[in-house]
Amino acid sequence: MASEEKTFLEKIDDNFLVCGICSERYKNAKNLPCLHSFCEECLSQLVKKTGKLECPICRRTHHIPDNGVTGIPTNFFVNKLVEEFRKREGSSDQTTCEGCDEAESVKHCVQCDVNFCRICAKSHSRMRSFKSHQLLTLEEYKSAKSTDPISVQGSTYCTSHEDFFIEFYCFTCDAPVCLKCTALDHRSHDYRCVKDAAKDYSKVLNEMIDKVKVKEVEIRDSKNGIASMQESLDKRSKTVEKKITTHIDKVREDLLRMVQEGGDTILTELKDEHSTRKTELNSQMKELEITENDLSSAREYAEKLVHYGNAAQVMAARKRVSAQMEELLKIETKINPAVTDSLEFLPCTDFCKERNLGTLQKVDVPTYRVSATPKYVRVGDDITVTIATEGAHGGAVDVRNILATMKTPDDKMVNVEVTDNKDGTLTLKSKAQMEGEHEISVSIFNKPITGSPVRVKVIPKKGLMCKFGESGGGIGQFNFPWGVTVTGTGHALVCDQNNHRLQSFTLCGKHKDTFQFTDQPNAVRPYSAAISVNGEVFITDNGNKQVIVCDENGRQDRCFGKGKLKHPVGVAIHPLTGKVYVVDYEGHCIHVYNQDGSYIKSFGSYGSGDGQFNCPECVAIDHTGKVYVSDRDNHRIQAFDGDGNFLYTFGTKGSGDGQLNSPIGVAVDKHGFVYVAEYRNNRIVKFESGGKFVCRIDSVDDGLRNPLGVCVTDDEPFGKVIVVDKGNSCVKVFAQ
Repeated sequence: MASEEKTFLEKIDDNFLVCGICSERYKNAKNLPCLHSFCEECLSQLVKKTGKLECPICRRTHHIPDNGVTGIPTNFFVNKLVEEFRKREGSSDQTTCEGCDEAESVKHCVQCDVNFCRICAKSHSRMRSFKSHQLLTLEEYKSAKSTDPISVQGSTYCTSHEDFFIEFYCFTCDAPVCLKCTALDHRSHDYRCVKDAAKDYSKVLNEMIDKVKVKEVEIRDSKNGIASMQESLDKRSKTVEKKITTHIDKVREDLLRMVQEGGDTILTELKDEHSTRKTELNSQMKELEITENDLSSAREYAEKLVHYGNAAQVMAARKRVSAQMEELLKIETKINPAVTDSLEFLPCTDFCKERNLGTLQKVDVPTYRVSATPKYVRVGDDITVTIATEGAHGGAVDVRNILATMKTPDDKMVNVEVTDNKDGTLTLKSKAQMEGEHEISVSIFNKPITGSPVRVKVIPKKGLMCKFGESGGGIGQFNFPWGVTVTGTGHALVCDQNNHRLQSFTLCGKHKDTFQFTDQPNAVRPYSAAISVNGEVFITDNGNKQVIVCDENGRQDRCFGKGKLKHPVGVAIHPLTGKVYVVDYEGHCIHVYNQDGSYIKSFGSYGSGDGQFNCPECVAIDHTGKVYVSDRDNHRIQAFDGDGNFLYTFGTKGSGDGQLNSPIGVAVDKHGFVYVAEYRNNRIVKFESGGKFVCRIDSVDDGLRNPLGVCVTDDEPFGKVIVVDKGNSCVKVFAQ
């Protein structure tokens, strides 16, 4: 009996009463919805570490109650068993009565879990509150514990009322309760005696257990079936693998045989062709050698005759020698080889599909040269290059043997499409994706053709390329921007008038530098800037009625014009003489200075006649020295020579082609074209140097609002046009 009891208890202890986290007996076991139990403290540490309640056994994630792990249902059943085992481990063989501590105990109260002697047992059973308790002899109790320990477990106390046993089960609350609970909290609820409820539920649970057992059997059968299939799969896989490797070996042998046979055929064809051509060349060589010997012999004989023969001898041989020499001179000695070395192997790209290694190409290869190249291409368009044949060679080259690649400005290699036009020309085509010089290289049988590589300049698409700046006083922001010019480094230098500074940017809009002048009497209000050949920057400062000169880093060097200038606006430097031309808006004239600031002369006066101005704004000077002035309120552009002598005028008030409305910014490019910013028409227009209208640079969709300054870069074939958009507090860059 003792052996059976020990085995049963050990089985229960190992499989049922050990926490899966700490591997020790449960301490206040909590029962998760998946029916796996763990110590309350173990679950608390798990939630604290992972932030979630995931069962360590089945990996299901459960909801964490509002009051934490404490709110998870307690597993009273497991806790009671743990308590029983602890008591059993702490008990001894002594049977002293726990009531009187003197007599030997003979009975055990199941509910109180206490041993009594005969007298104490009678007293215990007579007490009213213990009349329902079950008293067993020690032999009966020990026997029941070894065979059915659940039947002799002590009573469970109510968690709400510690002195009362659990006697009922409330179906309304789905909770076990004591007698006091039924009177206080569950008065109108549906409850029954816990033993009766447990008896009925045990029947239901046993039915479920039987069904679960069936499921377990089904799972074991399924596992056995899967294990059997795994074993069968392993065997089948090995069998199929052997078939595959055998087939691979066979196919490899077949392919090697086919490759060898095909290779032998092509090599034989090559040897035959080589032998045939070599025979022709040898024959041609022998004929030439014979002719060469005849020529040498005749020449040597004639030379000796001339040098060593007397007059009679020379004349005696005249007829015979002349006839021989004339006959030899008729022989064609400029002879091309009878055959060429135009042999090439064209490998097949898919041997497995076509079962062919390739072909031997034996036609003569024509000589190709680049015949047509575009001067420039715009981004997004096709770069198209034409190559043509030279000479009278027959046959054409398979385009697969023509390699054409294009190197972009960022050193990337791009494939080029090659098309045979079937007329002795080929077309090379590739998409232009970025601005800058592209280089196309063409080779046939790895030999570059005449004219390769080809260089093509790609320019931007027409229209607005980019814009930068916004209203404000921060870096890259503007408050009443006015003039703009291009520095020697290719940056746009913008006069930011009400922020009292100049800012330089790349043409992509990246801010590079800021120029500020704080040592002037009044706040500097820059309108326009011009840059000399030695890099000095001349800035019109209307705040102090002067011109400020600084170096390319913004360090001020000198000032001039005070007392003479009423409202300095535009400024330009003569490319030939170096003189500085300053537009005086209120003075209605142009002042001319040396670069050291010494005054030279002025020209112009108020009016609308030739050489007169009504609120002039800007000045630009072309490479020949011709001076263009924007005569704003006369709605025209006037042209002068370098001395200020009037030449001609163009533009009348209006919005049509060739008409102007409040022209302000004016610029010229290196080809002599004139660009004008129209303040009222909100556009940039282009003229020939003589005043003939060319085109509009921007479009209505570009949204210019009151443009002011304008300048043009030296890009080929067309410079970029940079415009100050005052109404939008930004700078816009256009491609033309």
